[in-house]
Amino acid sequence: MPISQVSLFLAESGSDTATKSKTFVFNDEGHTLGNALRCIISSYPDVEFCGYTIPHPAENKMHFRIQMYKGKCY
Repeated sequence: MPISQVSLFLAESGSDTATKSKTFVFNDEGHTLGNALRCIISSYPDVEFCGYTIPHPAENKMHFRIQMYKGKCY
């Protein structure tokens, strides 16, 4: 089975919390990857919030957001 590539980019943020949180946009991905990432990443103690949304069912993309209690979110 060939390994598929994931297409993603970092959404721009102009807020004060830009260093504590990041939003990533995954193209051609959905609930399967989003829920798996959310489950694993939210188990880390420095993660304050972790979640994903599918903006519209007709669009094949997923927005994934991570927010940290302290430090930088890379």
